[in-house]
Amino acid sequence: MRAKNFGSGLVSLGLEPSPRSFVGIYSQNCPEWILAEQGAYCYSMVIVPLYDTLGPDACAYIIQQAEIGIVVCEDDAKCNLLLDKAPKCLRKLITMKEIRPATNQRAKNRGIEMLRFEEVERLGAAKNNKEVV
Repeated sequence: MRAKNFGSGLVSLGLEPSPRSFVGIYSQNCPEWILAEQGAYCYSMVIVPLYDTLGPDACAYIIQQAEIGIVVCEDDAKCNLLLDKAPKCLRKLITMKEIRPATNQRAKNRGIEMLRFEEVERLGAAKNNKEVV
C-alpha cells in the first residue's frame, strides 16, 4: 500500500500515469528505493537510476536528456550534488532523509521544490482515500 500511495503522490505532484513520465532515483539501495520504484510502476512511470559513480555532470546530463522533473534523493549530500548542476527541467527533489535548512534554501533559490518522502506518501494516501469513499 505504501508503494501505491507514493505513486499516487507522484501523480498528485503533476506526473502523468504514463510510460512517458520519468522519475529519477539517486540513492543507495534501501526500502524507500523499492517503494519509489514500485509506486512509479503502479502508474506506468519509468524509473531512471542515478549513481554516485556517474558523477554530477553525468547525472545532470541524464536528467536533462530524459527531461526528468522529479528526482527521489537519498540525503543532503546527494541533493547538493544535484543542485550544483541542476538542469532547468528539474522541478522537485523528494528526500528520503532530513536535509539542512541551507540546502532547502539553495533549492528554493534555484526554483526547485523540496519534499519529504513521507509527504508524497501522505498526498497519495489522501488521494486514494478520497477515491475509495
